Amino acid sequence: MSFWIKLTSCSAFGLAAAFYWFFMFTKHDPALSQIASFLEDPYDAVGSFCMIISILLGVLSLVRAFRRPQPDGLPYARIYLARTQVAIATGVLVTLTADAVASARHFSQWFGKLGALEIIGLMTAMALLSILLILIVRKTLDPFRSLDQAALGRDSQWAVGISLLSVVVLAIFPEEAIRSAPMHFITILLAFILTAAPQAAWAVALVPCHLPSLPSARRLWLFWALIAFVGIAIGVFALAGELSEGGGSAAIPLGRRMMVYTVFLGAGMSTMLVAFTFLGKPLGLFRNLSSSPEDQVARAR
Repeated sequence: MSFWIKLTSCSAFGLAAAFYWFFMFTKHDPALSQIASFLEDPYDAVGSFCMIISILLGVLSLVRAFRRPQPDGLPYARIYLARTQVAIATGVLVTLTADAVASARHFSQWFGKLGALEIIGLMTAMALLSILLILIVRKTLDPFRSLDQAALGRDSQWAVGISLLSVVVLAIFPEEAIRSAPMHFITILLAFILTAAPQAAWAVALVPCHLPSLPSARRLWLFWALIAFVGIAIGVFALAGELSEGGGSAAIPLGRRMMVYTVFLGAGMSTMLVAFTFLGKPLGLFRNLSSSPEDQVARAR
């Protein structure tokens, strides 16, 4: 079992790395960047959120899988590890759905253009890799035969409902809202929520063990402060990359410059805060994941 745990964790990190390449390639390739209709917010914010969080979840998956041997059976830690791996795949699938919504809204921008088939092929490949990871992770778990199907149905219905709501919001969202800096930030924050909510819901629905509440880590406020700090660091990194691509900001008025800086730093911090708000409990973050014999997975109610 330990071998499969490590294999799925490596596969999950590989999927995160593959999505990072997909996102950056479509964004910077001279041909694809001209026709890809999902490179403007809120769709670009969805992809950025998924790219950052997927890499972090991939690292977390590796740490959880390799830090110590997993005991036989299904301790709490094993379920949370599986959900961490699945969350990477569900995040990618949610992002691809958002990309599909953007493509449908701007059909003429890409249809029949050079590179259109390449984008479709890349999106299809990412979707298949994500589904494959989910199937592999589920295959390594045994509890599905004994779980209450009614409970599983409720989890799935919730995930479907959240996903449909996200699709509807993305489909009708007024894209011109990003012309205003304050509204642009609200758009980015909304995109993060529309990604994290279905991502977390599907992670629970696909690894459907109803676990008892576990004690939170001590000094939880310190962990949240650390998350906010990491988010700000991500915002600084993204801002530096944007300024390097744009040739600097000397020509931008000071007031406008400060607004841009604020949006980037706020978006970076919001990425982490939103992610851990929605994913913290389903993935067992900042929980005492005891793997003692007494701490076995509770069967579904």
